[in-house]
Amino acid sequence: MRRHDFQPHRPGRARSARIRPVQLQSHLPRPPEAELPRLRNHRAGADAVAADRARTAGAGPDRARGGREIRDHLPLYRQSVIYAREGVDLDRATLADWVGQAEFLLSPLAEAIGKHVRAGSVLHADDTTVPVLAPGEGKTRTGRLWVVVRDERPWGSDVPPAAFYLYSPDRKGIRAEALLGTCLGFLHADGYSGFDRLYQPTEPGGEPALIEVSCWSHARRKIYDVHHATASPIALEALERIAALFAIESSIRGRPPEQREAARKEHALPLLEQLKTFLETSLR
Repeated sequence: MRRHDFQPHRPGRARSARIRPVQLQSHLPRPPEAELPRLRNHRAGADAVAADRARTAGAGPDRARGGREIRDHLPLYRQSVIYAREGVDLDRATLADWVGQAEFLLSPLAEAIGKHVRAGSVLHADDTTVPVLAPGEGKTRTGRLWVVVRDERPWGSDVPPAAFYLYSPDRKGIRAEALLGTCLGFLHADGYSGFDRLYQPTEPGGEPALIEVSCWSHARRKIYDVHHATASPIALEALERIAALFAIESSIRGRPPEQREAARKEHALPLLEQLKTFLETSLR
């Protein structure tokens, strides 16, 4: 079994930002409980842990630590300071080890989710910025969090929806290829040029692995920006015409593919032709 994200962190060893596969070992690491340091003050430590658990609504300590780091963007060194104020001696290296072990144990699950998502014939992909600590630089760096989503519920499928994430330190095209290079079918995405190679045939005269499905929301956004800045009546009419198309899509969500196709031909296709004529006339 292989995975495509980071290696578990070990003290004195920097995490690699490169996405690379590793072979999972057959044996499990020592459980986090075996690495628990002794508390300087047993009573103070017990009270601190109890208070911490109450604040996290019953979540266990490991879950609480991971939740703070991911959901609350609370780095481990700050968590260490918070615990120290309560009399609990938890070194940052210890916390990093626990997070690394949790990541190691969860990687088969992440790999299974990634396999399930990438097997879909219709996918959605995007990326967003994420601040990354850069010790010694006095500022954060900008990393990227990539996501590919499989959700077939809009056309009545009972396949479980899921999302798969990968991190990268930049937005190079190879990151999009690492996320989607094995996928086949249709891809809903924005106009980012890093996706372009995925739409090209892998062999001369062959078919592309992925067919581009442009995003109405991204196209609409530019028209909205114009209307917001200038109150253009042309932009407003374009938005209203697009809203009518969105309403059709909402009315057929969850129906079988053949019913969706028939409704689009009957109701959406005439509106698209009218929108095309309107835009061409307005731009003259």
